[in-house]
Amino acid sequence: DAQESRGLGDVYKRQALIKLTDENSNDNGWISSSYLGNLVIRQYPDFDVRVYGYKKFLDFIRSLNIFEIHSTSNPKNMTAKTYYFRLK
Repeated sequence: DAQESRGLGDVYKRQALIKLTDENSNDNGWISSSYLGNLVIRQYPDFDVRVYGYKKFLDFIRSLNIFEIHSTSNPKNMTAKTYYFRLK
């Protein structure tokens, strides 16, 4: 339907995320969750993880099973984590 063609439809979501990650990751292949999320929103303004049944971008990414996921903690706030993704 029209929304599928404008947004990040099921058919294209993996390919789009792979392309965005490949083009924007660092030399070791890692990209931060926030950076990838911002790239997706810029390219697909209608994108919303809730459409796919998830509350958080991280949970949506995990469900795709195409990324390694690494997290780092902020020494000043151990509950705040930064997540990074790399294609498997």
